[in-house]
Amino acid sequence: MENLGLVSVIMPVFNSEKYLKGAIESVLNQTYPYFELIVVNDGSTDRSEEIIKSFKDERIVYIKHEKNLGVAEARNTALKVAKGKWGAVIDADDVWLKERLEKLIPILVEGSERVFVEDDHILCFDSPNGLKQWGSQLELFNNIRLYENITEFDLITFLQGGSPLLHPIFPLSVVREKGIMQIQSLVPREDLCFYFELFLSGLKLKVTKE
Repeated sequence: MENLGLVSVIMPVFNSEKYLKGAIESVLNQTYPYFELIVVNDGSTDRSEEIIKSFKDERIVYIKHEKNLGVAEARNTALKVAKGKWGAVIDADDVWLKERLEKLIPILVEGSERVFVEDDHILCFDSPNGLKQWGSQLELFNNIRLYENITEFDLITFLQGGSPLLHPIFPLSVVREKGIMQIQSLVPREDLCFYFELFLSGLKLKVTKE
């Protein structure tokens, strides 16, 4: 498979033992092999560290905060050491389909580092019989129905669509050039502020309907 640039995958972890193994495995199983997985243990007191260290994969970069600093600071720690051309964020209770990077990175390349990209998320809820699918995040929470394979948003159309909180993949060159970081005091809307900064840096958002 062609190398379209290293992806720095950022995973903040805080007391996430229930779903952490599945989240890490979903990154390691990506069909696009050119990535590093930066796992930041943000002062967990459960079995999270044990689970992280059980993986013997040279693509994992493990960083530990001795005390809990918050999800935004954990992501900032990873951004500071990221070596990739592209940045991606996954939470410790999320799972990626194995083709996610393979399908999204070419869209970034075609955009010549002037776009960031996103796909829809399938929301699930826990049950005694395991996770059950609920439905599309864009449709359930933002009333956004994507009819084209790829839909482009600028800041105005993003706001009109209800400002969906997703996990885009973005060019790290823009983040470094503009000094864009996440702000802990804005949690739980630190993601949204980060997106706004990407828009204000001149990027457009492309969203696939998958």
